[in-house]
Amino acid sequence: MNRTVFLLMNLLLSLLLIQSATAAEYDFNESWERVAALADSAQYEAANQVVVEILSKAQANDSAEQWARALIERTRFRSALGAQETAANDLMGDPWPDDPLWRDVLNIYFAHTLIEYHQRYSYEIRSREHIADPDSMDLKTWSTERLSREINGAFLRVWSNREQWGNESLGAWSLIVEPNTYPARIRGTLRDAASYLWVEYLGQLGHDESGQARGVDPL
Repeated sequence: MNRTVFLLMNLLLSLLLIQSATAAEYDFNESWERVAALADSAQYEAANQVVVEILSKAQANDSAEQWARALIERTRFRSALGAQETAANDLMGDPWPDDPLWRDVLNIYFAHTLIEYHQRYSYEIRSREHIADPDSMDLKTWSTERLSREINGAFLRVWSNREQWGNESLGAWSLIVEPNTYPARIRGTLRDAASYLWVEYLGQLGHDESGQARGVDPL
């Protein structure tokens, strides 16, 4: 091996070690503080850019908590910037962490995002009933029935894992469940929260716009 090749290999190895150290030393807390400060001053686009940076670092480090949080916050900021459909499509299409608890957090948040989307665009969505593509993964084509199926599917995926995390405190779900905004009965375990949120959705689904019950079966 000639000296030039040897030096180049050493340089490449040094660069890789520097990149690895940089990734390991990334300060997530400091980055989230930057996000909060930008959001407080209504600089949502700038805050979203920091979140995208956090997401990249979290994926590189396989940090499930930071990964999930970044996906949620990116969806919130993009929605606030008027791109709710794009935000939901990206949340649905991007990779999720493998950790079961954080996937459940994302499933609940995905259901929440679809519920808000349907509430905001219900008139437009109803006009899609005869043109919706049943296999499309583009939110713009989804009918009311497709939205309902996806929402209930997300809740069902979470509920099927309840034995794994049911007795844990809200903890991780504080990203999507603010205890002070919900009844005391869901301020304890994750199972309580999942039950309440799903039943709450079914209760909304069980009434049409005139307030007449449509007879949805309870859990």
